[in-house]
Amino acid sequence: LLEPPVVESIAEDGVLADFRVVRKQLRAAIAPYDHTDLSLQFDYPSCETLCIEIARKMAVSTPGLELIRIWEGEGKWIELDAKDLASFA
Repeated sequence: LLEPPVVESIAEDGVLADFRVVRKQLRAAIAPYDHTDLSLQFDYPSCETLCIEIARKMAVSTPGLELIRIWEGEGKWIELDAKDLASFA
């Protein structure tokens, strides 16, 4: 059972999502890839491939997600915005 990250009503401080829930969902999405040999999981292990796989998982568990960005190094990253993420939902 997925725990929805969206707060049912807008709190006085304007919070729209429970970041404890979002963080928990993100940790679950990246757990299979953390400290593993990605070449054993992907035909072409890259930052892009990893971002797409995490986006697929997060799009299901975290509706309303606006952006996923994965940093590969200084000045190097990939990001998928809401339009890109919609194709994974």
